[in-house]
Amino acid sequence: MKEKVFEYAVGDSWLLSLQNHRAVYTVKDCFFRETDGKEIYEVEIDGTTVQRLTRNRLHFLLYRYLFKKLKTGKYQKYSSALSADAIRKYYANLRWQEEQRAERVNDLLDSSREYQEIKGEISSLSLKLAKAEYSGADTYEIAKIKTALETAKKKRLSVLSRLGIAPEDLKKKVYCAKCGDTGYTPDGKECACVKVHECEIREYAGAEKCRAKS
Repeated sequence: MKEKVFEYAVGDSWLLSLQNHRAVYTVKDCFFRETDGKEIYEVEIDGTTVQRLTRNRLHFLLYRYLFKKLKTGKYQKYSSALSADAIRKYYANLRWQEEQRAERVNDLLDSSREYQEIKGEISSLSLKLAKAEYSGADTYEIAKIKTALETAKKKRLSVLSRLGIAPEDLKKKVYCAKCGDTGYTPDGKECACVKVHECEIREYAGAEKCRAKS
């Protein structure tokens, strides 16, 4: 991703008039906050206190209360690209969540006697059908087995419905086939899905940072 330039420069200084009180606001430092994708400015007020303001907040103050600009500072660049660590952790968590979901589904199915019985019946009928077709059984016999198999499969759907499980829940979900939910394609390049999930990745990175501090 190309570098960007901070909207405000380190050293920029303005005189603001707020509620009949004038104060000098000076940008002392700035940085890009990866966790939410925002430009952050450390602004000194009247040479005493320092506040951290987002670009939008600083822009609002200048738009609403600017009396005059006092000095222009030096502009700096930054990269807004997501770090490889943030990408890997987000997708690792995505895969872990899917594994947990699949495990919960399997535990529920394993505990259902009704499901296990219909599962066994389907398996038995499928094997019986394969043998009948291989041995060249008559058409009537094959049709009879197929009918029984279809009935069993419909019964399985009914059982799944009562358990609150959709048929697609039985398969492992892969949200991005290009990268296999890793964030990177086989050639090592950042997958297009990373851009789609950029906000979620930044939010997860921020949550990880908070957990690490606690």
